[in-house]
Amino acid sequence: FPSHDISPTQIIRDAVAALANPEKAKWSELAVAIGITTGRRPAEIMCTGSFRKSGEYKVIFTGQTKDRSGNLAENIERLRQEYEIPTLVKADLVIAALEALQPKRIPLNWEDPQESTRMVNRKFSMPLSRQMGAYGLEFKDLRKLYAVTAYHLLPDARKVSQTVFYKNLLGHNDTTAAVNYEKYTLTD
Repeated sequence: FPSHDISPTQIIRDAVAALANPEKAKWSELAVAIGITTGRRPAEIMCTGSFRKSGEYKVIFTGQTKDRSGNLAENIERLRQEYEIPTLVKADLVIAALEALQPKRIPLNWEDPQESTRMVNRKFSMPLSRQMGAYGLEFKDLRKLYAVTAYHLLPDARKVSQTVFYKNLLGHNDTTAAVNYEKYTLTD
């Protein structure tokens, strides 16, 4: 990550523009838009993830590819777990964008889910890197931007500690990884 001070304004503006017209946006713009507004990883956007509306700015997400164990094959049930996440834009926009990406998405191989995520990385990492180059970021940085932005924007965020908020928001099993997000602050 380039700095501990982050500015999400331009990337969120671009995301809103792409989400408002998914039929006119490039697939990579939609993937970035979903990433910044939901904190999802490329494999979750382009293969495993699904969203179901649960509120104007909330979705039920399934398809998380990673946890602290790191081994998707040993913890395949994680892909079936549902949890509610807030969206930084109206949930309908995120759901429509994921539907618009459907023709490009990699089908999930339940026999070897790690191979599916490797296929996503092989097929999409370069185009997504080019898309992120305009911001001087990597796709994985969107997760940090989402978490920090959500903490500052969502009214319920401060009902728990910052670490617990990040843990719950990002679907972590414990607070170990969530502590890493506390060092980032917004500049605008």
